[in-house]
Amino acid sequence: MSRLHPSASWPTLTRILEEGFSRPRTKINRHREWGLLSAYLKSPKQVASFCNSSSAVAAQICKAAHVDSKCHRVIELGPGSGAITQKLLHSMPNNAQLLAIEKTQALADKLLTQRDPRVRVIVDDASQLVKHRRSAGWEHCDAVVSGIPFSYLAPETASRIVTQVHEALRVGGKFVAYQLHADVSHYANPVFGPGEVVWEWRNMPPLRIFTWTKR
Repeated sequence: MSRLHPSASWPTLTRILEEGFSRPRTKINRHREWGLLSAYLKSPKQVASFCNSSSAVAAQICKAAHVDSKCHRVIELGPGSGAITQKLLHSMPNNAQLLAIEKTQALADKLLTQRDPRVRVIVDDASQLVKHRRSAGWEHCDAVVSGIPFSYLAPETASRIVTQVHEALRVGGKFVAYQLHADVSHYANPVFGPGEVVWEWRNMPPLRIFTWTKR
């Protein structure tokens, strides 16, 4: 991840942003972007952002969550139109499984365009995580990645989601949340202990990426 020095020049900042935002302007990507904007306008407190996360954010999330060839079971909460989902699948082995739990029907429909047999799209609230993990026959998972806006959640709902994330993870598993605000730490730190956080500036808006490990 790039770290900006306070004296960084505007051309330097521009270059960093361009590198992070770079993504092929394919028909699928344009379709996802429009779908996300449309969903955001309808439910701004339910959809975290009006634009897709950048490739830099996606790469940083996979790194933080240790999603690689040895990662076989991942749960994604609030995947939106699938920008992070695509990167997760690209990083996981062919025999891996991904549960994508998305509350907004219109965005879940976009996720189905992934057409990857490893991903199972579930239209439900993130607070039902345990139910769907059990339904999939999973005892535990390797990582949980969350894009849901904790700053908009009721405290009891946020606490319930974090508790279920902790229960779902294996020992050593990672909980990664990419957020604009720091509210998620108020709920996760008491359950997991202090986490780590880095800023990823190559995104609009820049995001905090929080990481906790189950001990």
